[in-house]
Amino acid sequence: MSAQLAVGTYRCRDVAQSVAAALSAGVTWVDTAPNYAFGTAESSLRPLLGACPHVRVSTKVGFVPDSDRRAARAAGVLPYDHDRGHCLTRPYIAWQVARSRARLGRVPDLVFVHNPEHGRPDRTGPACCGC
Repeated sequence: MSAQLAVGTYRCRDVAQSVAAALSAGVTWVDTAPNYAFGTAESSLRPLLGACPHVRVSTKVGFVPDSDRRAARAAGVLPYDHDRGHCLTRPYIAWQVARSRARLGRVPDLVFVHNPEHGRPDRTGPACCGC
């Protein structure tokens, strides 16, 4: 496999315009997250991704955006002890992936875990299996 040129949407002022310019320059991968652009990045990509099905997209799970907090609580997937910043419980991750899928208009090609070290209460030692 060869490297692919990608565009990130973390600090884009206009996500759709920036990604459209990158796609016209030959980019084949877009990276985004539910919290980028004040919670609007994924939904603003939907028309572009719909028009360019060959473009791959990645997003992230684990971070709890302010824009999603109320909906996550209402869905019963955000425990109050995980309410500040990050949540790596299976129900929350599944809910967040489903929400990203709806916003993007398709299944993400890759999903990153956002800051997995926040899942450890002491933040010391190995973050997962010790690898």
